Amino acid sequence: MPENYGDLAIPEIKLVQNVGGDEAKQVGAKPGDFYCAITQEIIPGEKGFEIVVVKPAHKNRTYWGTTDISDDPPVCASNDGIMSVAGDICATACPYKAFNDAPYMLSPTERRAKCTPNYNVIGIKVSDMMPVLIRCSGISSMAAKELNTLLKFHKNIKGQYFKAKIRVSAIKKKTASGEAFAIKFGDPEPITDNVIMAELKEQMAQLVNVEMPAPPELPEGQTQEPGPDNVIAPFDTRTDTAKLDDTQRLAAQVKEKLAQEKSTLPKMDF
Repeated sequence: MPENYGDLAIPEIKLVQNVGGDEAKQVGAKPGDFYCAITQEIIPGEKGFEIVVVKPAHKNRTYWGTTDISDDPPVCASNDGIMSVAGDICATACPYKAFNDAPYMLSPTERRAKCTPNYNVIGIKVSDMMPVLIRCSGISSMAAKELNTLLKFHKNIKGQYFKAKIRVSAIKKKTASGEAFAIKFGDPEPITDNVIMAELKEQMAQLVNVEMPAPPELPEGQTQEPGPDNVIAPFDTRTDTAKLDDTQRLAAQVKEKLAQEKSTLPKMDF
């Protein structure tokens, strides 16, 4: 692996939907299949593929401010799912009053009008030891949250991700706008080959330093559920100092908001 990790981009494996995904369909992919543009590999969705997860799914947010699909950039985004790029606290100070943390509970039309969470998952595909990026949004966002629970508590993992492989597959779902496919992460299975385990551990340590590729303003074709809510904010690649500054600023904003709310409470005489 070269030391200039910024020159590397992790191949993305996308889930093909009924709408869009023209590039994938031109080479033979069907709705419900997975497709990697770099290798032009097509993986049947029901069969799926096995990965070893590098780290927990990274949460971020995107708000488009419209239900229309266009080339316009998002109105607002968040790299960490907590604070917007403009410095507002998403949950309590969204200037658009569009915060939502459960997109799988909304209809597609409602979801596209909200600021909803998205998740990026980095893994190593066991069959060829290639790093891959999987983006989970819309009806697939719950799968990413379930994955994080497995990574933290499952007896075969418990934070040591290189010890277990997880199968990624696609499941069919009925939505108000028609049939769609969602990502599913299976139960972790232990890796018993010590040589493979050692190779995975070494590669995972290197991948932590690789910058995650920022998605285009709109994806090439609709590879997730139709609508602008499937575009994910870029991964936060700032320095630790910059992140610390944001954390301190967030704490100050929360403190100020609490002080304002306290000052508006009516005085009680006992």
